[in-house]
Amino acid sequence: MFFFKPSNKNDLGAAFQRHLAAIIAGPLIYLFVFSLVINILYLATPLYMMNIFDRVLTSLSVSTLVALTAITCFLIVSGGFLEAIRQKILNRLSVALDDSLSDKLFDGLVQVNVQKKMGATTMLEIAKVRNFLSGNALISLFDLPFTPIFLFILFLIHSALGVMGLVAIMWVSALGLLIEYRNKGTLNDSATKEQNSINYADGILRNAESLIALGMTSNMKARWRAEHQASVDSQTGVNDSFANINTLLKTSIFIIQVAMSGLACYLVVVGEATAGALFASNILAMRMISPVQQAAASWRTFVVARNSYAKIMSILERRAPRMERTKLPAPTGQIAVEKLMLAPPGLKEPVLKGVSFNIEAGESLAIIGPSGSGKSCLARALVGVWKPMAGNVRFDSADVKAWNPDDLGPHLGYLAQDIELFDGTIAENITRFGDKDDVRLVDASILAGVYEVIQAQKLGFDTRIASKGGLLSGGERQRLGLARAIYGSPSIVVLDEPNSNLDAVGEGHLKKLLQELKSRKTTVVLITHNAKLASLMDKVLILRDGKVASFGPKPNAGVGEQKVVNLTPAS
Repeated sequence: MFFFKPSNKNDLGAAFQRHLAAIIAGPLIYLFVFSLVINILYLATPLYMMNIFDRVLTSLSVSTLVALTAITCFLIVSGGFLEAIRQKILNRLSVALDDSLSDKLFDGLVQVNVQKKMGATTMLEIAKVRNFLSGNALISLFDLPFTPIFLFILFLIHSALGVMGLVAIMWVSALGLLIEYRNKGTLNDSATKEQNSINYADGILRNAESLIALGMTSNMKARWRAEHQASVDSQTGVNDSFANINTLLKTSIFIIQVAMSGLACYLVVVGEATAGALFASNILAMRMISPVQQAAASWRTFVVARNSYAKIMSILERRAPRMERTKLPAPTGQIAVEKLMLAPPGLKEPVLKGVSFNIEAGESLAIIGPSGSGKSCLARALVGVWKPMAGNVRFDSADVKAWNPDDLGPHLGYLAQDIELFDGTIAENITRFGDKDDVRLVDASILAGVYEVIQAQKLGFDTRIASKGGLLSGGERQRLGLARAIYGSPSIVVLDEPNSNLDAVGEGHLKKLLQELKSRKTTVVLITHNAKLASLMDKVLILRDGKVASFGPKPNAGVGEQKVVNLTPAS
């Protein structure tokens, strides 16, 4: 099929496209067979008209009329029945394609969004492909191969009718190619500008509070208006072009119909055709032209679906293959980082430059350093979110890449610098949307100091919250994130600036939490600028310019920046 062209970018993309082609191969065969029978049954009407005028009206036989009418009605009903089945096959085909694409596309978007925030807009591309597969545009493409059958019958009736039919097909096909030629680039450009406008508006509206508070609404609206107007202007140009060609196409169809009728009538007048041929030729010509006309008129739908499919494939080709990995035992908490070099996604210059350190199971580590030194990058590498350029992160001697993320996740606790919650209940957010253990749920919420906050809500743990904003303050959302990080008693907990939104009460709860994790022999990695929190850790790592400046046990008298420099220099 036109979508499933072999990919040259990587083996994964090519293999997946072969997989999709295999899925649709069976339904396509059935569709072709049904289309063949349906198009043959379309001949019933012109044959009926020819027999009515050439046989019934000359013989005045009522029995022949009844028989012809009954047979033709039966064939028409049969064709309608087969049309319904063909449409249902297309509907099932679109669903099968959705089933094959959606899960893999979701996985791909998760990985791509780690590198570049692009949201879930690409998921909408599946709907565009699905709508094309289940729409009339694809049916016209299946009917196209049978156009020569109707043309051949026109030649059998009279060569002049066949020639006119051939000229009509060539003219309508030329208009279809003109649509592709005139609009291919502008249609892609219009779609890109429209998406840019949507993305720009989305980025602005996500910061609506700052927009209002800083009086930026008018300025940002003007910036968005420029993006939006470019999209509208481009779309208007495309619509005008399609309107011109479609008008020409419709006008041409009417002219073809009149010309075919006029020619057939002339042939009847000069005695080279029968009266039945007059009506039959008109029906045959319209049936012959109809798939070509529909294909040309639906070309825009096809281009949109083709572009959507290309976007989906671009995401899937960037998706790391999901490998079957041996299930490893639960990590005890020992962490070894070996000559780690890491660059943020999309950049070539490393932020972390040969970082190495070890902590034993149950130990706690504070990572401190100036802004931009690579602390958050290191946190993302520790939990396997960002892949290193070189070096390794190991849990119990096993590289973090050797773990299946779904297997490792329950043994890891992670709180990102930007608190990321999800639409759902408080309980679902804390339990990571998995099986709920009420004892562990309450334990985690108490340790994180958020239990009383939750109980103050009308529905308690069953209160629904939004991914952004909502009922909870920034500090409460951060404590909720802490509860999620420690839910299930993970053996390793990585916390990136966990006190950034906390007040004095919240910091008090955080200190108790860190002490409790230490007593439970949980390995804790804490990224912080707070010397008091760092003093609760067993070891301190100082990062400067992406390198380990110092690493070792914490000083006895606090962990202020002046004291930390006296730690053992990194080798």
